[in-house]
Amino acid sequence: MAIWLTKQRAQTGPVFGSVDRFEGLGVFIDTYKNGRPGVVFPYVMAMQGNESVTYDKDHDGKENELGGCS
Repeated sequence: MAIWLTKQRAQTGPVFGSVDRFEGLGVFIDTYKNGRPGVVFPYVMAMQGNESVTYDKDHDGKENELGGCS
C-alpha cells in the first residue's frame, strides 16, 4: 500500500501500483520482506523521487529511504 504526492497523476506501474521513476514523495507500507536484514515488517518508509531514481524492490527500497519505522 502507498500514499503518493507526485507530479505524475494516476499512472500505474510496478512500485506499489505507481510508476517507478516519479517526481514527488511516496509513503510506502511494506508487509513483505524481500531482502532487508535487521528490519521488522510491516515497515513504513518514505522515498523522494526526482524522475531519475528507481525503487530497489529487491532490498525493500533501502537505498532511497528518507526515513522509516516498524
